[in-house]
Amino acid sequence: MDSSLDIKINFGSLLKFALPTILSMVIMSVFGSIDGIFISRFIDVASLSAANISMPILTATIAVGAMFAAGGSALVAKKKGEGLEVEARENFSLLIYFIVGISVLAAIIVLIFMEPLLRQLGADDFLMGMTREYITPIVIAIPFISLGFIFNQFLIADGKPTLAMIITIIGGLSNISLNWVFIYLMDMELFGAALATTIGYSVPSVVGIVYFTFFRKGSGLYFVKPRLDLKAITQSMTNGLSEFISMFALTVTTTFMNNIIMDIEGPLGVAAVGIMMAVQGLMTSLFMGYAFGVSPLISFNHGKGDTDNLKKIYALSLKTVFALSLISILVGNVFASPLTAIYVPRGAEVYEMAVYGLRVVTTGFVFIAFNIFASAMFTALNNGKISGLLSFFRSLVFLSFSFLVMPRFFQMNGVWIAIPLAELLALAMTVYYFKKMKPKYHYA
Repeated sequence: MDSSLDIKINFGSLLKFALPTILSMVIMSVFGSIDGIFISRFIDVASLSAANISMPILTATIAVGAMFAAGGSALVAKKKGEGLEVEARENFSLLIYFIVGISVLAAIIVLIFMEPLLRQLGADDFLMGMTREYITPIVIAIPFISLGFIFNQFLIADGKPTLAMIITIIGGLSNISLNWVFIYLMDMELFGAALATTIGYSVPSVVGIVYFTFFRKGSGLYFVKPRLDLKAITQSMTNGLSEFISMFALTVTTTFMNNIIMDIEGPLGVAAVGIMMAVQGLMTSLFMGYAFGVSPLISFNHGKGDTDNLKKIYALSLKTVFALSLISILVGNVFASPLTAIYVPRGAEVYEMAVYGLRVVTTGFVFIAFNIFASAMFTALNNGKISGLLSFFRSLVFLSFSFLVMPRFFQMNGVWIAIPLAELLALAMTVYYFKKMKPKYHYA
């Protein structure tokens, strides 16, 4: 039995186990915002708009990585809970080889169809050159970016959340320092920003390859000769469907939103939304970090058949995500102005739009917190169907509906209102499935 996941469940142990992942997510969000800060401060706002327009391509890449990271780690942690250590390693190795193959294929396809794809994402003739300059290095590095997310989550599933956090910090610090070198010192502009992002995201993949190849200890995970197990691949994809849907839907809705905003406010509006989303991402990383952090414990105890621990995790988690959401609402409102001022000078038109938008969007943080935890929990329980359904309606149906309707009546205000409205609609589904699935999983 893997003692790293077989722990006594109480508030302290849950927080201790999840804290490195929470910090990793917060740090990742901070470091992920660095490009935007350097671009807006040391290049110009138009370049920030170009980076935001191309961002759905990076988001789609992360979506695939998140699917296999969450779904695969849930499957592997469950098998470890069942005592199937050898099978867990075989599945882990197979999934890594599989994601490398599909990532390389995806990168080739995007490079071939780059210009028409960027047109669909909202790039006009003015922004096209800048957008291509930024996204090309990122596309080339798609395999490394995908692997980085997978290795981080498998480290958590292997009972090494602190190591995952350290690797995230190293990658983020690399991104910051290289942004300074490439943009500020070497004047490489958008290409430099993209190169810094690419290297920062690739660090976890390089460290993961070394760790899982050479550090073979006891019952831990490491590379072995994989056994072709199509069921493991499909189950991992099914388990992680909600994470894929959430991230991929963000790609679709961001594209949809950027096109709407270009019609309403032009590049300045796109830049304002990009700033708002970066700050919002920092706040919501608290919920995501906790949800991903406790997921291996849910999977492990589910595989072990310990319903008492599942009940404790569920009850304590609902209280924790509620508390984290209140903290995020407070921080988002109190510090909306100084956080936005990091990107653009106070008093600028973009600054005023972003501050106002952030304060409106923070009203939905309570809804977001429970929705994120619900998807992660059902993924951890290896029920990708419900997890995917929740994510599909939350991230695509409700959000697209809100963006389609609200801006028609309230213009830019409708863009801000659409996000908390979609989360509120999704919360109704979350509550329904929490109640419906209790008799099956006995988590309450």
